[in-house]
Amino acid sequence: PRTDAISAMTMDIKPRTDSISAMTIDKSRDKIYAVWPETGIIGVAYGSSTEVIGAIDLTKYCFDKSKAANAGPGLVNIAVNEKKNKLYVDLYNEKKILVFNGSTLVKENEASFTTDKKRHSALFSNDDKDVIYLNNKIINATTLKETSTFSKGYVVAFNNEKDAVYLVDMVSLGLGKQQEKIYEFSNNKYAKEWSLDAITGGVASNFYFDFKNSHFYAAYFTDGKVKKYDLNTGSTPTASSSSSVPATGA
Repeated sequence: PRTDAISAMTMDIKPRTDSISAMTIDKSRDKIYAVWPETGIIGVAYGSSTEVIGAIDLTKYCFDKSKAANAGPGLVNIAVNEKKNKLYVDLYNEKKILVFNGSTLVKENEASFTTDKKRHSALFSNDDKDVIYLNNKIINATTLKETSTFSKGYVVAFNNEKDAVYLVDMVSLGLGKQQEKIYEFSNNKYAKEWSLDAITGGVASNFYFDFKNSHFYAAYFTDGKVKKYDLNTGSTPTASSSSSVPATGA
């Protein structure tokens, strides 16, 4: 069968049931990090040469494989800070963030955090602001101290050129139905919102933001569709959604 791949890399990890669930790239160093969540392994490789250069075994750093068996994606989330050459690792079950040196792959720091138990964590590194977004928490990337929280939703994207953060949240419509909303947080308040499709159940969609072309996409698990939304539109958030957070959250 046809394949359009130009190259491939095989990391020498053979888990029983596991597969890659998360990946991030350090573009400035051409380095790829890929996670096998049930075994607690992060594989590291160079993107251009496809050379595998190492692995991080999270079981050496409190990761509990017994709780991870057959649990699937979401147990380990990762983000890279290219300015600091750091890899941030969120361990969902252990409620911890670990910090690894991107060159030596040695753990340098860790901190404990409690997040929303209804969903696995979303982890982002905002290198320019030296903060980490963990669900709705804003964490100093150097000290690993929580500085503030967003009062509604959890982070799915940010745009430093506009000084805006984008969050997703579920709103109950009654009768077992829910609706997702995307919020734009800018000027230290919830400035815009977009109402997405009503769904039955609490499974959040996947999102991709194309700031250059001023739109975002939402992928719906329930009907298999991907829908496009205009970032130039959006409505004024309702009163219950317009509360602000401390200035450190912007």
